[in-house]
Amino acid sequence: MVKGIMKKYLVAIVLSSLVAGAVSGCGSIQAKSLAGSEVLGKTRARTANTASAATMDKTTQDSIAASMSTTETAKALDFDWFIDKVYNISGGDYENVVDATYSDRIGGDEPYLINGGWKCYMCSADEAEIGTYERYLNAVIDTDGKDFKITLNWWLFREASLPNGEEFEKGSEVATGKWDAAKGTVHTVASIGNIDFMDFYISKNRDEEFAMGTVTWCSGEVDYIGLMRMTPQKEAEIDEAMIKADQRADNVELIIERAKKRTGAPFADVDWDDDHTITIHLYEVVTDGTEGSHTATWDWYTIDVDTMKGEDFFGNPLDLSK
Repeated sequence: MVKGIMKKYLVAIVLSSLVAGAVSGCGSIQAKSLAGSEVLGKTRARTANTASAATMDKTTQDSIAASMSTTETAKALDFDWFIDKVYNISGGDYENVVDATYSDRIGGDEPYLINGGWKCYMCSADEAEIGTYERYLNAVIDTDGKDFKITLNWWLFREASLPNGEEFEKGSEVATGKWDAAKGTVHTVASIGNIDFMDFYISKNRDEEFAMGTVTWCSGEVDYIGLMRMTPQKEAEIDEAMIKADQRADNVELIIERAKKRTGAPFADVDWDDDHTITIHLYEVVTDGTEGSHTATWDWYTIDVDTMKGEDFFGNPLDLSK
């Protein structure tokens, strides 16, 4: 069996006017999602970047693809961008990694950019089933600009109804089709049904790639499918940023604790001035008899989260690192 749960944070759908064609193949693997006609009949505003990347020669494309090809399977954090685009939870208030600010849409004359291994994620296309299942796996693309093959290497399926909430999957599925050089899209057929990709993207720095599409199962149900990969250098950069973010979060807790202890203030509110500086309002709540209450300020601290040093309201230096 091959099926999957859903992720947490979601945002705007970029998939519109999806044309999967007749469902072909159909083996023993089953799906759980929305009937294909219901999804494919929807027309939603395309919010992703539609500009093409500047055309590269084959040697350059091969080199870039090889720098990102991976055999790793997907993790939840790898696909927050995908959930953002598909489900529009943020209401489009924040830019996404596949928006024009960050990436270019890969053109039909650049098929070699997408060859090799990818992390892969699948979830229901039915908005009523958000959070019910998801699938993490690896995918490998092989195309010469005409023939197209994608191999899905199953790994992990999550669904709340399972005994442990998840199960490991084995084996693989091969889907074949033709690369559409005019549109930069592809329609493939597999034993489980049809797999269609409507958009492939590459970051402006040429160190990340993304893809979005659908899996139309033999049952007629539809899942969204996303692909992503990046260079080892980019991955190291992101890992370092996450470690730094975790360290800053720990520092903020210590800063608040030490600021309250230093002043004796029972309460503290924190505002971020920028990505590494906070302002702390230290105060107490004073009851005004039967007329309610008000806050009485004890002090204001401005602190650098990295050094844990700063100053109080009067400009006196502070060191909360110890």
